[in-house]
Amino acid sequence: MVNAVVEVLDEGRSPFVVRQRIIKAVKSSPPGDVSNPVNKSKERIRKIVKKHNPNNSMTWDGIKWVQRRLVSSDYTSRVNELNEISLRTISSAASLAKMRQHQNRVKSGVQKMNSLATALKSAKDDTDRNRIDSQWRIAKGKVDTAIADMEWWSAFLTLSGSLGLEKSLIKKLKNTKRR
Repeated sequence: MVNAVVEVLDEGRSPFVVRQRIIKAVKSSPPGDVSNPVNKSKERIRKIVKKHNPNNSMTWDGIKWVQRRLVSSDYTSRVNELNEISLRTISSAASLAKMRQHQNRVKSGVQKMNSLATALKSAKDDTDRNRIDSQWRIAKGKVDTAIADMEWWSAFLTLSGSLGLEKSLIKKLKNTKRR
């Protein structure tokens, strides 16, 4: 069966094979064709420059390969947006880190106070009770200081969230009349 099909196709008598329907591959060179010696040297130079600047986009200026640059207005607006975002993010992260640090101090202070309270219950004489009581008061002072610091950092966290608010929103907040 296969042999019969091959013979028909070889003879050109097949009604399905029409000479106009046969698609011939068109050989075209891609836009960055390096078959031209000038393009080869450009490509060679581009690879050398790209080794020195692997993360930058390059463009041909007619003489040499240079780094592609943003339009200055786009660049400055993007940098300003990043500054606002990064300032807000960094200040929020720092506030949260400091709150976590003070929370750990409060936890350890409370644990120390609990162990001192247990030791105070089992104290044998007054001198031992006085010593444990003074240690307990010192631990209580450290816990209170850590709580006050944690409250200050939580206020700073609220402030850092408002950093970089859109100017129109700030104007609206200032212009509202209070009754």
